Amino acid sequence: MEGIKVYDGSAAWPYVLQSEGEERERRIAELVSRMTLEDKVAQMHGSAGIADLAVMVIRYNLYPSKSGANKRLGIPPIRFTDGPRGVALGRSTCFPVSMARAATWDLELEERIASAMGIEARAQGSNFFGGVCINI
Repeated sequence: MEGIKVYDGSAAWPYVLQSEGEERERRIAELVSRMTLEDKVAQMHGSAGIADLAVMVIRYNLYPSKSGANKRLGIPPIRFTDGPRGVALGRSTCFPVSMARAATWDLELEERIASAMGIEARAQGSNFFGGVCINI
C-alpha cells in the first residue's frame, strides 16, 4: 500500500487518469481498495434521495444529473444526460431515433451523428451520455 502515501484523496482521480495499461489498472485497484462498502454502494446507487426527486424532475433537461462523487477519495461525479434522439439538454439537435438510423445501414452517418452528440453533451457539461441504447 505504499502508493497510497503518494497522493491524498483530493488527487486520487487525476492520479489514476495520468497512467495507462497495467499501471492504470494497479492504480484503479488501489483506489477501489480504499473504498468502503458504503462508498461502493453510493457509486452504484447514486447520491440523491427521495427529497431530491422534485428538483431532479424540474432540472432534468436543463443540466446534467450529477451522481457518484466521492470527496474523500477525490472522485468527481458522473454528469449524466439522456436521450436516444440526441442530448436531452437545452437546445440540442434532435436526430432521428436510433432504430430509424440503423435501418439505413449508413455507418459513416452514424459516426458523424455520434460525434455531434458527444460534442453537444460535453459542451453542456455532461461526461456520460446514456442515449446510445437498443430498443427491442
